[in-house]
Amino acid sequence: PVLSVPPCMFRIRHALLLILQTGNSFTTLGTPFFRGYLGSAALSKKRPSMDTPSTPSEASDKKQKGNGEEDDSKGNGGHAMLYLCRHGETYWNAEARIQGQTDTELNDKGIHQAKLLAQAMEKWPCTALISSDLKRAYNTAEILREGWVKAGREVPKLIPDKRLREIHAGDLQGKLTHSKEVEGLRKGLYRRWKCGEEDAKYPGGGESLLDLVTRAYKALDDAAIRAGNGGHAVVVCHGGLMRSVVTDILRKERRKMPMPPATNCCVCTFRYDLSTKKITIV
Repeated sequence: PVLSVPPCMFRIRHALLLILQTGNSFTTLGTPFFRGYLGSAALSKKRPSMDTPSTPSEASDKKQKGNGEEDDSKGNGGHAMLYLCRHGETYWNAEARIQGQTDTELNDKGIHQAKLLAQAMEKWPCTALISSDLKRAYNTAEILREGWVKAGREVPKLIPDKRLREIHAGDLQGKLTHSKEVEGLRKGLYRRWKCGEEDAKYPGGGESLLDLVTRAYKALDDAAIRAGNGGHAVVVCHGGLMRSVVTDILRKERRKMPMPPATNCCVCTFRYDLSTKKITIV
């Protein structure tokens, strides 16, 4: 007899395989994370250990010691850790509308997600707290800070940075993502970006992929400098910016990996070399 398997089971199987390959099995208090081992573990013949450290700072220290590298936080330029967090859900997220730089606000679910993220990151070190100046990101960062202050932590001042905004999607902002018009324009634009035309812009005064990545790297440079040698910067921003930075890093390192979805209030961890300005995925 032929066993009929629903299509959704194949998607579940793919998700499970991705978790096993990358070690990205992080779901804390209902808040999805994608951090740790992205790319390098899947390319390695040795399966990554699932006994993960309790905090990203421990992960960084463990990685350096395991590779026989010296801790360069005391010299040679040092390094800083960057924790990029996506904002909580908005009303337009729930409606599947393209936000771009439209200044939308968090809905009740998004506020709850931000509170859960604050709890999940309560013991994570933070020497700099920076956010996109758009409400959905800035309010998420405010909730993080309020939660940490209530927990008795010393938390740095929240700094807004407009360079961390989402990509400006031009005429597509406010439109439903599944409409035929949007799907057609996006596919054409993404195809051009993949073919090397990274300066191709969204129609109607929008930005290009090159515009987004250029300003994002400048903002991350300053965030790492603000965090300081051996410091930790929490950066609250947007899904498109996060995906673009991760994709660009993987491309530069010639790594081919499936891109995890940048869900609301997810976190991606990077190590920033202060002497070379090189960013690597931890």
